[in-house]
Amino acid sequence: MSKRAGALLLTALTIGVLGDQLLRPVPWGIGATIWIAVSASTALAWTRITHPNRMPTLATILGTALFFAACLAWRDAEQLKGWNVLAVLAVLTLGVLQMRGLRLRTGSALDYVAGTAAAAVSTVAGAILLGQAAAPERNGPHTRTAGVLRGVLIGLLIAVPVILLFGALLLSADPVFETLVRQLFDWDFEQIVSHLLLVGFLSWIAAGYLHITAASDRRMFELHLPGRGPRLGLLEIGIPVGSVTLLFLAFVIIQVRYLFGGEELIRSVVDLTYAEYARRGFFELIAVSGLVLPLLLVAQWAFEGREPNAARIFRAMAVAQVVLVGMIMVSAVQRLKLYHDAYGLTESRFYAAAILAWIALGLVWYAMTALRGHRERFVFGVAVGGFLVVGVLNLMNPDAVIAQANLERASAGRALDLDYLSRLSADATPTLVSSLSDLTTEDRCVVARKLAEERDHRRDRSWRSWSLGGSRADRAAADIDRVLRSCPATATVVAPDR
Repeated sequence: MSKRAGALLLTALTIGVLGDQLLRPVPWGIGATIWIAVSASTALAWTRITHPNRMPTLATILGTALFFAACLAWRDAEQLKGWNVLAVLAVLTLGVLQMRGLRLRTGSALDYVAGTAAAAVSTVAGAILLGQAAAPERNGPHTRTAGVLRGVLIGLLIAVPVILLFGALLLSADPVFETLVRQLFDWDFEQIVSHLLLVGFLSWIAAGYLHITAASDRRMFELHLPGRGPRLGLLEIGIPVGSVTLLFLAFVIIQVRYLFGGEELIRSVVDLTYAEYARRGFFELIAVSGLVLPLLLVAQWAFEGREPNAARIFRAMAVAQVVLVGMIMVSAVQRLKLYHDAYGLTESRFYAAAILAWIALGLVWYAMTALRGHRERFVFGVAVGGFLVVGVLNLMNPDAVIAQANLERASAGRALDLDYLSRLSADATPTLVSSLSDLTTEDRCVVARKLAEERDHRRDRSWRSWSLGGSRADRAAADIDRVLRSCPATATVVAPDR
């Protein structure tokens, strides 16, 4: 085992060094895609050698992770890159959970929480366990070599502070000696430390993941969580769930009257315009919608529900709450529409709408599984729904959608925030370039200048930050200089209220 563990540690170190070279330039692009692909291929290769029975599971997991990794080299939008990174981490976590004993399709929420925590511990501890496995036995054939290495290590640990102490004194004593030493060791120690920390972190995580997937012959954690909660009765569960349901009902009634009643009705109660009223509650409603599912899951987990009548009452309250939350989400969508009409579309609003869509999928899936007695299928379905949402976002190209929506809004006579549009990622550049002729001369020059600046900035990036979106933007902006030659020396932008 020691030779194999040593080879795995060397592999993890290689992955760490490669990651330091490919992941250091930001924003992440094709470099991150290459690093994840190499790491995944390495894990597959080792697993094929050590545990071929795990290959089908690991191949599916890493294949899904590679899709989202490829999206890092596809789209240029930073927020979307963040979503893709989270998707990669989530897929890899699910893979660890499945290989360590959790049945993904039937695991409960608590199984997932406990399993994720245990997986994190296993990943961190994996490097230590590999190091122990790689160490030669005390009475083995390599004991003498190990003793020599141990002596060298201890000697270095003692020598370093001594050399630093006397070296500092000698540097202060002789300026010529100081000059020569500084020329010899003209190093950027901050950069050195930065590289060492990143290599160490990536190597440690890689070693842990390789230990889980390829080295370990046993499960590092077992999941034996109780199927039920503290067995609370209908009163203990019904009062809080019923109270929240009544609160939602009152809110929905008010929404029907005021949100859909027009601006005059709102002004008769509060000193806010229709758009300001919609703007104030949009993100709060998304938070409310997102908190309902955890509430219902905890309540259902803790509810005893032995008596058929009590179980039916709880189910009726849960159905009512799901329906009311659905109406609240309709209110959030209506607020987003008013929000967009008044202030335009932004990344935060677009991605909030995506989260709202994921919550909607979760509510539908909850009604189809947990409320019908199949609670164990809920969490995996929600995770799959999240991956679907991220995949659809990559297909939609959010920044291009945002740019197109705001340009169409401007064509209808509304204010156009050129400063914000020009700060979108390269994914929006082809859309902006195709619409330059529809803008006024001043606006066209402002956008052209910003696009030219971003194009020049991308040219200064490392190849490791390359993305297909950036490449398409460069091709679309090839004739920007022609537009700029017809522009005056200056052009200013006044950003509207957002």
